[in-house]
Amino acid sequence: MKNQHQTNTCTSECGLCEATSAHLIESRDRHGKSLRVVVCAKCGVVHNDPIPTASDLSRFYTDEYRLSYKGTSEPKLRHSARYFPAAAGHIQQHWKYYKNTKRILDIGSGSGEFVFLMRELGKDAAGLEPTRNYAEFCQKRFGLDITIGEIDTFSPTGVYDHIRLHHVVEHLRDPIANLHHISGWLSEGGTIYVEVPDFERYCRVKTPGRIFHYGHIYNFDRSSFTHLIESAGLQIIERTGSTSAFLRIPDQTRPDQTRPDQTRPDQTRPDQTRPDQTRPDQTWDISSKIDFYQMHKSGKLKEKSRITKILTKVAKGWREHRLIKSHGTHLNIANQVALELRNSLHH
Repeated sequence: MKNQHQTNTCTSECGLCEATSAHLIESRDRHGKSLRVVVCAKCGVVHNDPIPTASDLSRFYTDEYRLSYKGTSEPKLRHSARYFPAAAGHIQQHWKYYKNTKRILDIGSGSGEFVFLMRELGKDAAGLEPTRNYAEFCQKRFGLDITIGEIDTFSPTGVYDHIRLHHVVEHLRDPIANLHHISGWLSEGGTIYVEVPDFERYCRVKTPGRIFHYGHIYNFDRSSFTHLIESAGLQIIERTGSTSAFLRIPDQTRPDQTRPDQTRPDQTRPDQTRPDQTRPDQTWDISSKIDFYQMHKSGKLKEKSRITKILTKVAKGWREHRLIKSHGTHLNIANQVALELRNSLHH
C-alpha cells in the first residue's frame, strides 16, 4: 500500500530511532487541551511532539501528574480497592517469576500495592516514585520503603533479583536508554517486568478522542514494544500481552553491573547507537496505523456498546464498594488482600 499521508517535520526527534519526520494524527489530548501527537515516519511509534524536557517532566511528575491524571493528590479508598486485587492477581498468575526472588524494586510504585504485597510475602521490596504525595502516602500509611525520585537520579544500594515497570516506560523521554541503564541494576539471572498501555486496544475500547495525555509520551503497540525491548538489549522470556512481558539480559550481551559507589553506566544503547528499525512492510504498517486511529476517532472501532460499558463499570464499582464497606481503610484493605494472596499461593 502506498503511503498517502502527509509527512511533517517534528520538533523533537523520535526516542526510538532518532527520526525527525512523522505524520500528525492528533492535535488535542483527552481533555481537549492542545497536544500534538504524531506517528514516526521511520519506526512507526506514536509519540507526543515536542517531547517535554527533562526539567519539565520532573516538575510535572513531582507535583502535577497524579492530580492531572487521577484527579487526586493522594490515593482514594476506591484506588486501594481496585489496585490491590489487581496486583495480587498478577502476582498469583506469575508467581514462578517471583517465588525465588529476594530483592525487588518497583519503579513508578504509585500507591504501593505491589511493594506492600511483596513485602507481606517475605520479599525485600522497595519502590521508586517521582510523585511526592503518593510516595509519602505509602511511607506513612503502609510503612513502605519508597524513594522519592527518578531513574536518572536514583542510586540503588546493591542489585535486584526483579525490577518492575508497570505503566512507566510510556512516560520516559528516552525509554531505550533508561531500560538499558536499569538492566545494570539486575543480579545474575534477574528479571524485569515491563507493561505499557496497548495503543491498538485503546483505539478499540476508549471513547473517540480520549486516548492521549501529556504524560504518556509514547504509545506502543505490539510491534513498537518489541522493537523497544530489543533496542534496549533485552530479551523477552514470556509475553503476557501485546505490550507486556517478562524480560532478561541475554548472556552474551550482559552489561557491566556497576555498583552504586562506582561510576554510573552511560545511559546509551547497548551498541551506543540506535538500530535502523525500518522494516520492508514499514510503509504499509504506518499508513494502516494512521487509518486505524482515524477509524477510532470516527467511532467505527468501538467493541463495546454503551450499555455494556455501563454494566461493566457498575459491576467493578460494586466489587470495590463491598471491599471498602467490609474493611474501611487503606491498610485494612491491603492486609485482607495480602492474606488472601498468601493463602492462595500456599494452596
